[in-house]
Amino acid sequence: MDALLPATCDAITYARAYTERLGWPVAPGHRYRPRRGCTCGVPECPTPGAHPPARWTVATRADELPEEEFGQPGVGVIAPALGFGAVTLPRAIGMMAMVSIDRRMRAPCLVGPDSVTLLVQPGTASVLGSVSAATVLTGAGEWLALPPSHGMRWDTPPWDERTGHPLALPHGHSLVRDVREAVRIGSGE
Repeated sequence: MDALLPATCDAITYARAYTERLGWPVAPGHRYRPRRGCTCGVPECPTPGAHPPARWTVATRADELPEEEFGQPGVGVIAPALGFGAVTLPRAIGMMAMVSIDRRMRAPCLVGPDSVTLLVQPGTASVLGSVSAATVLTGAGEWLALPPSHGMRWDTPPWDERTGHPLALPHGHSLVRDVREAVRIGSGE
């Protein structure tokens, strides 16, 4: 059990932690339903329960969180890319990059079924946009599904697991070398 969250998959507990401790705005996403898929209604939804509805309202404080919506089984927790920038890579390449990054620093890393997402300081993810295989998420129009959304987990959470204090997000420049090398190795160049 880490210092930030109790051992739970409760979306409202996570949403409170993201807003209170990290200062990240969040919103409830679609819900994942076992054997029935995503509440978006798309039969082969690529991210079941881990994406925002067509109209979503973001809460910036814990007292603004819509508890009833976050209380629904399988609801996703969605964050606009405002308190962080994000760089998403194919899973194998992202895990290679994380091995290298972990040797030098603690960089928050989110793992999904097919991808790895590295979090960086707001406004600095774009420096990784020229790296092939990288998708950059930055600004209010972009979003990221956070745990406990279906299929999402923290490899390196954005807080110190002993103290619960937020980790300092790295600048995007500090990850370029590791990400480029992982892409090079992963593509067999």
